[in-house]
Amino acid sequence: MRKTSFLLLAIFAYIPFVSAQRWHVKPTPEEIVYRQQHPKPLPASTQKTTAGTFVMPTDARFPGEFEESQAVALAWIYDIGGIDISSEYADLWAAMANAIQQECQVWIRVENGADTTAVKNFMSSNGTPLTNYRFFVTVSDDFWIRDFGPLGFYYGSNDDVGFLNMNYYPGRDYDNLFPGYLANELGYLEVKTNLYAEGGNYITDGFHRSFHSDVIQSVNTSGPPYTPAHAAWTTQQVNDSIKYVWASTDVITTPTLKCDGGTGHNDMFMKLMDENTFAVMEYPSIVTAADKGIIDGVINTLSTKTSVYGQPYRIFKVPMPTRDDGNITTLCNLLDNDARTFVNGLTVNGSYLMPTYSDAASGNKAGDQVAINLFKQIAPGYKIIPLDARILTIYGGAVHCVTMQIPAENPITIWHPPVLDKQPQVNKFHIVAKATNKSGIASTKCMWRIRGNQNWNTLTLTDSSGYSIGDITDNFTQMSKQTVIEYYITSTSNNGKTITKPITASNGGYYKFYFEVPDGIAELDEARNFALNPFPNPTIGNFVIPVIFDGTRNVQAIITDVMGKRITELDFGSKSNGMSKLEFDISDKAAGMYFIQITADGKLLTTKRVMKQ
Repeated sequence: MRKTSFLLLAIFAYIPFVSAQRWHVKPTPEEIVYRQQHPKPLPASTQKTTAGTFVMPTDARFPGEFEESQAVALAWIYDIGGIDISSEYADLWAAMANAIQQECQVWIRVENGADTTAVKNFMSSNGTPLTNYRFFVTVSDDFWIRDFGPLGFYYGSNDDVGFLNMNYYPGRDYDNLFPGYLANELGYLEVKTNLYAEGGNYITDGFHRSFHSDVIQSVNTSGPPYTPAHAAWTTQQVNDSIKYVWASTDVITTPTLKCDGGTGHNDMFMKLMDENTFAVMEYPSIVTAADKGIIDGVINTLSTKTSVYGQPYRIFKVPMPTRDDGNITTLCNLLDNDARTFVNGLTVNGSYLMPTYSDAASGNKAGDQVAINLFKQIAPGYKIIPLDARILTIYGGAVHCVTMQIPAENPITIWHPPVLDKQPQVNKFHIVAKATNKSGIASTKCMWRIRGNQNWNTLTLTDSSGYSIGDITDNFTQMSKQTVIEYYITSTSNNGKTITKPITASNGGYYKFYFEVPDGIAELDEARNFALNPFPNPTIGNFVIPVIFDGTRNVQAIITDVMGKRITELDFGSKSNGMSKLEFDISDKAAGMYFIQITADGKLLTTKRVMKQ
């Protein structure tokens, strides 16, 4: 990492605020005092009344982040001298802009018209010239665009795009103007609200279910200084406002983390990869910070819920990132000062921009690679783009916090309860989907094949009371129990647009299901039951091994030294379908190489090596 930012941090500690500065994602008490003592006059061009409304359309729908985006917005960074085109922050912004423009337009907010040339020249000098972009020139405070928005939604029979403009932190008045400014520039509906909330504390499945942490209730019921726009509300008023402005029929509230850099945002530890699938950060048992218990509780809560399709959520547990030296941070204050997370990334069409914590010269690159491999399992077909986020997490955020997706115009929305994972070995599997578009749907098809075949079978789904239905049929009962069926849905609108579900189907991101394998009969299928590499490795004692199973398995492990001597036997008990992790502690063992033999249901799963320092 460059050292520029650390020098700037020292400078910022002594130089008064002039323009946009690198504030924390959540205002510190010092910033609040400063903003009160140095109120900023708004330029005349921003003082005009916008065409916004406080009325949310009755048919509004907020799409999931995993749906199609027309653009992703960035707020370019500034420092004391103006636009930043020289520090490691600028390098990160350039990397994000380049990754985004491969999938859709990147929208870049800058303060001055001349800054557009500076950004374009900088991108070209980095070898990643801007080719798919749009600039928006307006006033700014900081770069946490996820939080000040806008949140995009659809409404009306034409699926028009609208922007929700929530109340942002008091004092960051310029940023709070951006959703309205953008709506005016694009001709979109702006819906305002007096609710204080940030986009980093908002997750939706795209079908009127939303998730947030209870910090929204605590802020809006507390009164000033955080809520000068309204007197303290009751909890019921807050809850009613949340449902109304988010167009949510079902709202799930989770406890606020205590050690996440002060954000209180749920995007720091959980992410919906699709309507059925959560990626949730899980802390190892050595972590004593309160957040471990909070996150474990959220995982337990989610495990009792079902998706919009009535199916249990698939919950993949993602490890917490280590420090640069490969060690785990266990204390709240240390976590709070550098809140690292792999799940605070951006899903944009076919890519996942993933926060990582290493480069060619420093950091735990092996640990990052383990997490990257995990996301390839969690989000098949996505192009995983690692981005070193260490300069952001010290301020309480990462990649998701500084990006905001903009919903696509003319969307095709596909509702489809997927057939996934273990299924009974029968000859027919029923497929149901419902695709909608403002022009109507010309056709909806299910493309399926048996894994290993190159050609796809086409199943044209037929209308049944507004739903498209059909059956995948074959002599499956005569096939091997190891057979895997892959499929995806494709829908074409009357105005000629085609989209697939999953959105990454063209890159191998299919739905997959397979047959029930009775216990004790078949060997473990290594394509569906496997373990990833230990991390951290080398280790000073504590390490974990992520494991993935296609059903509930009883798991044991034997640790031996290089001479084959059995050191420890461990019984991890029952591990459920999906991703889990096995925790090990060899702190009391001598330095050297150890072998970990893992078995599931009495069958060998794998043997891994770990180096004890």
